[in-house]
Amino acid sequence: MLRTRIIATTATVLVVSAVFATLMVFVNRAETFVEPFRVEAGEAAPVTLRIPWTRLMRTGDDTSSIHLEARAPIVARGEVVSEPELGSLVRAYEDGRRPPDSADLLGLWFVYFLISMMLTAYLRGLSPGRGALLRTQLGLMALTLALLLVAKVFLLLTPFPAHVVPVAAMSLWAALFLDRRTALMVGLAMAFLAASLVAFRLAVAAVYLATSITSVLVLGDKKNNARIVQSGVAAALAGAGVYVAARVIFDGGFDLGAELRSPWESALLASIVGGLVSGVVAWAASGLAVMVLGSVSRAKLVELSDLDQPLLKKIAKEAPGSWEHSRAMANLAEAAANAIGAAMM
Repeated sequence: MLRTRIIATTATVLVVSAVFATLMVFVNRAETFVEPFRVEAGEAAPVTLRIPWTRLMRTGDDTSSIHLEARAPIVARGEVVSEPELGSLVRAYEDGRRPPDSADLLGLWFVYFLISMMLTAYLRGLSPGRGALLRTQLGLMALTLALLLVAKVFLLLTPFPAHVVPVAAMSLWAALFLDRRTALMVGLAMAFLAASLVAFRLAVAAVYLATSITSVLVLGDKKNNARIVQSGVAAALAGAGVYVAARVIFDGGFDLGAELRSPWESALLASIVGGLVSGVVAWAASGLAVMVLGSVSRAKLVELSDLDQPLLKKIAKEAPGSWEHSRAMANLAEAAANAIGAAMM
């Protein structure tokens, strides 16, 4: 069993980051290593294919005017591509990434390694208390990999927009069990890591970043179940707002009617659902996060320090001397921790 007080060293951080980057490369490019998962025009798609944003030339009704149309086609699992133009896009995209190019894999590995190194360096140098512990860093990496692996499977098996992935759950866990500054850094890293699953789309990364940061800011110091749910609601609103802004910036406009006419394909509704689900996942899986990180949540510590706890009230009533002595020692310990900067932020 891993000892919980081992401090992460430079060597261990390098190893952890290298392993994390290697695993993330396989998560990102998993389907490209399996040839039966290739999507072919005219055949039922074995997995969902998400083609990056592409600008196509379109002619007007009078055939004399030409304009560019931005598209990010999604071929759902089981769908048969019959449109010639879409079939050409599918063939070109699949031929370009199969078999995986070694230079592409190496570049992707370096990006993941750099993100992991920045996060672990922050934990070692700027996160107080538990952030420098090897157990904490391994736990964060494990939770990140697990969440992104589930997200990858979800993206391969469903045609829903990527905005629905509950990325902000990682930030909420970091805020609950570490501190809010670390949670903001985790949110920044998670936004880029999750966006890498859909070719680093800037608009998707912006939504992930908005939901992560908003959830942490709204959570504040009141880390209870109700506050976690409120953070999810705020994250949903922020994600929706950023999505609308991104559409206006990149596409030149936003059509609410089109979003509502196809709710299952609406990235706006997916952004809202993603924020809400983040709060639910963070609350429902908090026990798993405690076990992986090897820590006690601040909400639990606040709950245990409540003087209305039946056990504390019983001690105060039946052993008043021990009760007063315990409180005095606790106050001294708190003052000493504050003096040396060891108190949790």
